[in-house]
Amino acid sequence: MSSVGQAKIVGNDCVEGVEYQAGGTLRFIECDTVLLHFGVIPNTQITRLTDAAHGWNEQEGYWFPIVDRWQETSIENVMVAGDGGVILGDRAAEISGRLSVYRIAHRLGRISDQSLKGMTMPLHRELTRLASGRTFVDAIFRVPQSMLLPSPEAIVCRCEEISVSDIEAAIARGSAGMRQVKVHSRVGMGNCRAQMCSTATTAILQSKVKDSGKVVEPATLRPPIRPLTLGQLARNQSRN
Repeated sequence: MSSVGQAKIVGNDCVEGVEYQAGGTLRFIECDTVLLHFGVIPNTQITRLTDAAHGWNEQEGYWFPIVDRWQETSIENVMVAGDGGVILGDRAAEISGRLSVYRIAHRLGRISDQSLKGMTMPLHRELTRLASGRTFVDAIFRVPQSMLLPSPEAIVCRCEEISVSDIEAAIARGSAGMRQVKVHSRVGMGNCRAQMCSTATTAILQSKVKDSGKVVEPATLRPPIRPLTLGQLARNQSRN
């Protein structure tokens, strides 16, 4: 199986196809719809908003909330169950939620230390077993560097129409993190609240500082996590 690289969407007013390199040959697939992804990675907007500690997955290039065996973050009593922490499948998501619930019940004095250990030991074992399959998922769905570091004219932030070259220009002016790039280029300031562009922007930044051993800090978030209309705000105010 030959590797695929230098992929780009072709079209003027709409998608006409995808062009890519494979086995040293330039190829083209005609289509009218393209679905993009950055790997099977968690959405950390809410946990970053809480200022919980996050780790950086160097292999896959994504942020994840750091949790203990009860799924508790660095913020006391803030727990992350399921795909918000790490994506391991529906069964693992259910187990992580059960672990959090048992831990909360224990803290409230509803179950004893012995009961907590007895009820959760099988769950911990099962979660460890399910997590072993994540290595396979990472290998299969890992996004190639050629996709994360596209050509200079490629649009990274569709909301503000910010290209790779715009981000690189901001970095050349001294931007060393997401916040500075945002100030200098407006990347991530659109309606999607950086949901679509933060991973690619972080990858570009990380490629510039990788030799220094530094890790780019994630973008600072501000509520709301999702865009709200004036009508939604007005209805919410009327309830209060």
